[in-house]
Amino acid sequence: MELPKYHETFIPILKVLNEVKNIHYTKLSNLVVEKYYSDLPNELLNLKTSTGENVLKNRISWGKSHLKQGKYVIYPKRGEVQITEKGRAILKKGKFTLQDLNTDKDFLKYRKISKQKKENKQEIINTENETPQDLIDLGFSSIEREVK
Repeated sequence: MELPKYHETFIPILKVLNEVKNIHYTKLSNLVVEKYYSDLPNELLNLKTSTGENVLKNRISWGKSHLKQGKYVIYPKRGEVQITEKGRAILKKGKFTLQDLNTDKDFLKYRKISKQKKENKQEIINTENETPQDLIDLGFSSIEREVK
């Protein structure tokens, strides 16, 4: 078994949110772990990032952020998350992939607005299934290898 990628948490997040009006983001993460990932081995459930954060909860947070960018969830109040009608429509469909998100017009609009041109060319890394935290961890590992 392995930890789910951040995009694999989309449906579990939406399912939990569909059961409540709105919920605090930490409670959301806890419920998603409890309902959908509690069968994972303790070694995986307790895995930490290089900054000490729980990897699974980090991926759930990134999943929630990406869902917000596509307007599948909203933040009605500080720290709270709520599913939208668009999110409910995805649940009725029953499947939602990273490819679906990457072709969503609201998500693309958000990305276009927030995208900044990079002046320096960077090493190309396959980032399709990686969260920003995963990329940070890869960067730390790369630096450590170069230093040694």
